[in-house]
Amino acid sequence: MNESAENATAATPESMGDGSALSLEVTVLLAVLISIAALLTIAGNVLVIVSFILVKELRISSNYFILNLAITDFVIGVFAMPVYAPYLLSGVWKLGETFCTIWLVIDYVDGSASVLSITLISLDRYLLVTKAIKHRAQRSLKKTVIMMVSVWIIAFLLYGPAILIWRTLSGVELPEGKCYVGFHDNFPFLFSTALVEFFLPFTSVAVMNFATYWSIRRRGKRLRRHGAMRTSNIRGERKGKSMVKVTRKTQLHLRPPVAKERRLSRTHTFPPAQQDIKNAKQIKRREELVERVSDLTKNTRAREKKAARALAIIVTTFAICWAPYTITMLVRSLCRSCVSDTLFEWAFWMLWLNSMLNPFLYAMCHMQFREAFKKLLGP
Repeated sequence: MNESAENATAATPESMGDGSALSLEVTVLLAVLISIAALLTIAGNVLVIVSFILVKELRISSNYFILNLAITDFVIGVFAMPVYAPYLLSGVWKLGETFCTIWLVIDYVDGSASVLSITLISLDRYLLVTKAIKHRAQRSLKKTVIMMVSVWIIAFLLYGPAILIWRTLSGVELPEGKCYVGFHDNFPFLFSTALVEFFLPFTSVAVMNFATYWSIRRRGKRLRRHGAMRTSNIRGERKGKSMVKVTRKTQLHLRPPVAKERRLSRTHTFPPAQQDIKNAKQIKRREELVERVSDLTKNTRAREKKAARALAIIVTTFAICWAPYTITMLVRSLCRSCVSDTLFEWAFWMLWLNSMLNPFLYAMCHMQFREAFKKLLGP
């Protein structure tokens, strides 16, 4: 992910191509922005992790994927950003080749694990909405943990070996004062990793979130249709009831000829006042039911809009944060001069912006997490 460190940090418009330092004003501004980004990333993800640990109700299978995402993003804020900042500001890597390799492995693997965790969250929500009973019956803590571990294994296999052995196999040494991966200009390898790290996950996330929304919408339509039918039936019954009128005059002319009929009459008829009260209560209950059905329909529509908005934000944010870097990285590997250093640096930082936003996208939209945050942060 940090091929930008090869050239973008040492040759941005504000710095010299020989790696000289940025101007004081630019250095201070970038330092402040990086510090804010790192602190927000750390704080947001720590809040998610601590909430999961302290609040028992949050420790369900689905939330383990959110925990996994928070861990990956926390590492970005606490390690990747602070280590990269001096390199960006000075244009020179001063921590040695060994630590450079360690940082690159952690950064690349962690970024990939973050994307795969987002994909798992979308898959879990899709199954919960479309196949709720079957999914709840089949999932278990053991399966969830296996999936979480698999995310890290896949992420490491995607980049770890290549970062560790690429320079040895290629025979190209890392220039002094620089820190970047050896495959930064290898289009076939970069395209292969981009498929696994961005194109396939993004397509999956987009499709699953759309399918989730569509399922919620269809369920809402069925509920509204049922509610409309129920309301119509209730109003019809109410209208029919209102046409039945029991008068004292009618009851005075009811004189059963035998005692048995008289007993039945006493058993199954009501005095006029009681009958009116009973009818009024029935009408009132039906009116209340009509109002409840109407409110339920409104609430269903509101939930549909809220779900659509939340899912659209998730997909859009993922695309905005990852697409620029992926595209510029591929173009740059084929034509270095086609993408400016400044543009590539901004695209690179968009990846880390995603780690800052994820706690708000996935945890803050979760009611139980919101309640946990309120308890932890106090009144």
